[in-house]
Amino acid sequence: MTILVDGPYNYNEQQAGGCFDFPNEVKIDFLLTFRCNAACAHCITESNPHRRESLTRDEVLGVLEAGVRLGKRYVSFTGGEPFLDFPLLLGLVRAAHGLGYYVASDTNAFWGRSPERAKRTVADLREAGLDALFPSADSYHLPWIPLSSVVNIVTECDRQGLTCEVNFIPGPDPDLDAKILDALDLRDRGYFCDGLSLTGNDVQGLVRLFPHRLAEELTDVGSMHMGISPRGDVYGNVDISYDGSEYLGTPFLLGNLRRESAQALLERELECPTLALARQASPRQVHRWLRHDPELGADYGRELGESRFYSATEFWLALFKSPLRPHVEARLADWGRQRRWEDPAESREGEVSQP
Repeated sequence: MTILVDGPYNYNEQQAGGCFDFPNEVKIDFLLTFRCNAACAHCITESNPHRRESLTRDEVLGVLEAGVRLGKRYVSFTGGEPFLDFPLLLGLVRAAHGLGYYVASDTNAFWGRSPERAKRTVADLREAGLDALFPSADSYHLPWIPLSSVVNIVTECDRQGLTCEVNFIPGPDPDLDAKILDALDLRDRGYFCDGLSLTGNDVQGLVRLFPHRLAEELTDVGSMHMGISPRGDVYGNVDISYDGSEYLGTPFLLGNLRRESAQALLERELECPTLALARQASPRQVHRWLRHDPELGADYGRELGESRFYSATEFWLALFKSPLRPHVEARLADWGRQRRWEDPAESREGEVSQP
């Protein structure tokens, strides 16, 4: 048994923290590279030191500039490990800040091995305009990155006034989990904790550690925003695996930067009614709507009504790949076009009203 991921200070469950201060439709996550100096077992992108795929500076700048014109206001740089090319990262942070974005970045924290380097790097990030840093700290990173590196970075961010929110994923050893939580004061500080996706370097050994939930229990919509892979593939979902094959044939796959303009891809995302619904409505709501739909309810109940999922992303992919897809997608698109999110009572609970 391990520490539950749905504790009271998990930002994902609370819909709190820097990344939740912005609605999904204004957000972009760039996976700058699949290269990483670690190869963590749970890594959804299967990143490791041998990967070489990366986005170019011009590709990122093109999306940032088109995004401003179309209402994007939040950008996050991730990977792989974006700090392996720190000059590129710093330049992109500066450019995004100059365009008016709220700018965040993930990191495995390898560069925090000394307090002095942590101090210099955080100062450079703040000067360039970074608004928030999201370092990872869990048992999967410890074979590669010492916990002291994360402590140095969090300490320096606090000292210099840079928002710092930790990504923590529970592991197989509850005592080690407790040590990490205590070392970083995460029980009081709060942390992000993603659900498991069934892709990764060694994911099958982790399955028993993660909640496997009914759709009725899935309220998170945090992954439902634009993500761009190091190959230039653009998705309406940020849970991007190494090859992205799970998105083929679904509305989440929007196209590729190396074949179409950033403007066209961004417009496609914003104009897709199914994605409009996914950005706003939780799996719990969609499950309830479909279950009670007079035409689809019985078939939906037999096909997916009692299915369990590790994440909201898996729920949506199951819908798009089920035999009911043509009918379900038509109904979802119709609801998305109506854009009726006005129920104030349900909005307070992170829900939206049924169209």
